[in-house]
Amino acid sequence: MRNDRNRRCAVAAVALAALLAGCQAAPQASQETAAGDVSAVDDGADLTLWTRLAADSSLGQLVKRYNATHRNQVKLTSVPGDSYLQKVGIAADSKALPDLLATDVTHASGLASKNVLLDLTRRVNSLPYKDKLASGPLTASTVDRKLYAVPTVVDVSALFYNKVLYEKAGLDPDRPPTTLAKEVQQATEIHALGEGIADSYFAGNCPGCNMFAGWPSIWADGEEPLSEDGTTARLESASSRAWMDAWQRMYADGVVPKKAREETGATWTVGFQNGTVGLQRFGALGYATLKQNDKLRIGVTAIPGADGERSAFVGGDVLAPSVSS
Repeated sequence: MRNDRNRRCAVAAVALAALLAGCQAAPQASQETAAGDVSAVDDGADLTLWTRLAADSSLGQLVKRYNATHRNQVKLTSVPGDSYLQKVGIAADSKALPDLLATDVTHASGLASKNVLLDLTRRVNSLPYKDKLASGPLTASTVDRKLYAVPTVVDVSALFYNKVLYEKAGLDPDRPPTTLAKEVQQATEIHALGEGIADSYFAGNCPGCNMFAGWPSIWADGEEPLSEDGTTARLESASSRAWMDAWQRMYADGVVPKKAREETGATWTVGFQNGTVGLQRFGALGYATLKQNDKLRIGVTAIPGADGERSAFVGGDVLAPSVSS
């Protein structure tokens, strides 16, 4: 029973990945795959899937498409990002994990190392569309040459800005900031409009959000925030200080509102949607939830560093069957 259930979970995981990869239809269940021992079962099983709230909208669309083309049915449960790992840990200890876990790609290797995820190496290697899957998430989900998850939602950070507020402040809406200094300058000029305009915003109580949105400024200057093995922080570099000083200056001057200090990421883009934030760094997942109107016309550019170069953080979520399915 457990082996059959794991096969169902595996086919659900790779089929959802196929939808993201742009295949015309989800792979159908088969008796045998190229690897010889990775047969898939699509026999009407009910499968549970947990995701972090930030990816709920995008992953929900994939689940809907999967359920429409398979006898197996996936039930999606969204969990607030700041409590997701805690919930997974408790479920693992009590052997009550869901069938499938969609998690931030940065957590995949840790969950795999703690024996929470099923080894997908042979199953994924057998896929005819493996080369269409995003390579970064696959690498991040590999531990000791074994693959434990597949990409489902690929996210990329950028600097978004409101062209309506740019025009009100006398700024050229086609000339977004190309350096940190210009980002602070333009934010300050829009803040001068008053009328409750907070021009810039960040999630001060969300470490992942700040890495996602802030570290590209470090990379743009050709530096790294971590050592190559990931064990040592390099946040005292000139580029790191330039980025953090810029955000601190905007916060101290009121350009970024005081409530940003407690922001967990749950309401990260609300001010931008309401037309009260002039420019803000977030990702494609946040952009997908926005609707343009008479107060919001969206411009987008890469995230600037101190010296005029620009960069971005590619992240997102991966999907994996749990070992206790």
